[in-house]
Parts: sequence; structure tokens; C-alpha cells
Amino acid sequence: MRGWIILCLCLIGSGQAGWAYDSVDWPCFLGPSRNGVSSEKGWKSDWPDEGPPILWQASIGIGFSTFAVVGDRVWTMGSFDGKETILCLDANTGKEIWRQGYPARMCDTFHEGGPCATPSIDKDAVYTMGKDGKFYCLSAADGKIRWTHDLPAELGVEVSDFGISASPLVAGDQVITDCGVLAAYDKTTGKLLWKHTAVPRAFTSPTAFTLNGKEYGATLNGFGLLVFDPKTGEEGCRYKWETFDDTNCTTPILSGNRMFISSAYDRGGAVLEINWGKKPKVIWDNRNMRNHFSASVLWEGYLYGFDGNVNRDNQGELRCVSFADGELKWSEPSVTKGGLIISDGKILALTDKGELVVAHAAPDGFKEITRAQILGGRCWTPPVLSGGRLFCRNAVGDAVCFDLR
Repeated sequence: MRGWIILCLCLIGSGQAGWAYDSVDWPCFLGPSRNGVSSEKGWKSDWPDEGPPILWQASIGIGFSTFAVVGDRVWTMGSFDGKETILCLDANTGKEIWRQGYPARMCDTFHEGGPCATPSIDKDAVYTMGKDGKFYCLSAADGKIRWTHDLPAELGVEVSDFGISASPLVAGDQVITDCGVLAAYDKTTGKLLWKHTAVPRAFTSPTAFTLNGKEYGATLNGFGLLVFDPKTGEEGCRYKWETFDDTNCTTPILSGNRMFISSAYDRGGAVLEINWGKKPKVIWDNRNMRNHFSASVLWEGYLYGFDGNVNRDNQGELRCVSFADGELKWSEPSVTKGGLIISDGKILALTDKGELVVAHAAPDGFKEITRAQILGGRCWTPPVLSGGRLFCRNAVGDAVCFDLR
């Protein structure tokens, strides 16, 4: 673990006697290392044709928020009858433990609307970001509100028709948000600690990393890549990344001092060499990986992700690209748009049509292990694996938890 980077916490799950895999919590967007990689091993992929065994199903409201899992509790968000709602469920049964709701716009241009950001769990607190910028800190145990901010009103940000989708990043004693103004708040009191310059549009969830022994943050906003000091908000470097309508949505991926960024609308991806106080150096820049909403995942030197716009029916395929030089290793059109994670050397992908696909994460070709149709409707949300349980959802709020133990 990289020190503070995982302030969302990576807590090793106690599990149950006899489980034949390593159980790891998934306490925030993209998991404990904010990179879409789970360290769980030994989960089963030898399913029947209809898919893995179902533990439970639940209705979690309209939206695209994924799941945060710590121990035997799972948190997510959805919209019910004009109320944006934060839900806490029993991870083994799906039984509702608590909910907290508040009036909010759907922001449903070209999609179903509802919240997109994922809750971040830190010890006894849960931090959430709503579609129209309502920022909450609640008790993880019972959902009681500790503090809240209306970020657009307080920071002078105009919310776009697509709303706000950046998941909060817990970093030491503060929590960082990006609603168009990158800002940090004291995670206990909610006091504003610093804020950065406003930019056009901000959909990306910020991430964190350690380089040469120093802690940094990074985000890909409407301007492009911004690397900053998480304690002060000081800008370390930036790189202009022009995309149609300033639509940059995916979290940067770091390996050593090199960072991958990517956008759709035929923009492509690039790897940049990052050094504080210097302009990033372009290692490569091409159109072999054009991530729209779902970030690629880096595994053993290769990027695995969905190429193409999610809102275009004739686009989208799973690809593998070399992190070192951007070379396209393979593409698989039978696995279209969606979201994915990697665990135990295997890709777990949920396509936009609700098909769950497992394949080896290897650069020498697409090697499918199994697939099954598990959900209907639109599925843009990546699955989550924790404690041998696989959590999936669609846009209208159908959630299903599978037993992979």
C-alpha cells in the first residue's frame, strides 16, 4: 500500500473459516488503491450458463454509483422519487440497514440520471457526492448527518446538464472533491481547507500517489491533467488535454513516475512522465485506447479497458494496450462498452447490456473464461468484488450480489 494513497483504507476482511481466497475490502471508487485492482484470490469462475449463484437482489434507486464495501456492509447511492438517497445494506443478505435522502435534480440528459459518484468509507464515516453537488459526511453506522456542503452554491460553480460525478477522495485528515473547483475539507469538521482555480467541467474522481517519497494528488478535469499537493492545493504541473466539449471523465493511472490519461470522442490516450514543477513529458499519445466513462485498469504492464463512446451504438470494444509504448495488443468486439476490474489475473467486465464476462488479463490475446447475462437495461457501472461477493447494478437500480466463494 502506498501510505496515504489509501486513505480510503485497505482493511483485510476477517472472512469466514474455510474460505479459500484472500478477502479484501473495497471502501471507495476503484477500490483501496483507486486503480480498479482487487487483491482477492481464489474466487470461482466456473459458473453454470445462467451465471454464478445469487446471494441477493435489491432495488437501490436510479443512478450509476458503484459500491463501497467494508466487512459485511455495503454502501451505494440511487434516486427514489426525486430524492437522492444514500443506502447502507447488509453485504451478505441485501437487507437495508439505513438510508439517508434529500431532494436533488436527476441531471438526466442523454441518460437515466441519478447519482454517479461512489461513497468513500473512512473508519466510522461515509463521504458522498450528489449529482448536483450536495456533499455529505455521515455516520457509517446509522447514516446520521455530521456535516454537509452545497458545493456549487459555496464555490460558485455552474452544474452542467450531466451533473457532477467525482467521488470524494479521503487523504489523511482531509477529503478532496472536484465539482469544477478542486477543494479539500477537514474530514471531521467539514471546514474548507483550500480550493483550486475553477475549470470548465469536472467529471473525474481525483486520485493520489507517492512519488520520490512525497505525496501528490491528480485529476483529469475539463482543462486536462492537474497534479497537486493534497495538503495545500499547490499546483505541481499540468498538461492541456483537449477533448470535445471538455469532456474528460476517467481517473489517471500511475506507474512509477508515468501517468496514463484517456478520453473518448476520438481523442485517445497518452502516457506522460511526471515531475513536480516541470511540464509533463509525452512518452506516447495515440488513439488505441479511448476511455469514455470507465477507466482502464493497469495490470502487469498492460492497460485493459473499453475503447469508444458509450453513447454510440456502433462503437465499443474491450482492448489491451501496452503501457510502455501504447501498442495495441488485441481488441475484442464481442465485449462492448461497460466497466471492469481486475482480480487474481482475471478481467471481470460488466458490459453496457448487462453481460458479465471473465477473461484472462494477458497481452497475447483475448482468452475468455466464461460469460453470462446477469442484468437487463443499461449497465455503465463497473462491478465490485469483496469478500468473494460480486456486486453489480444497472441504471434503473436493479442490484444483484453473486457468491463467487
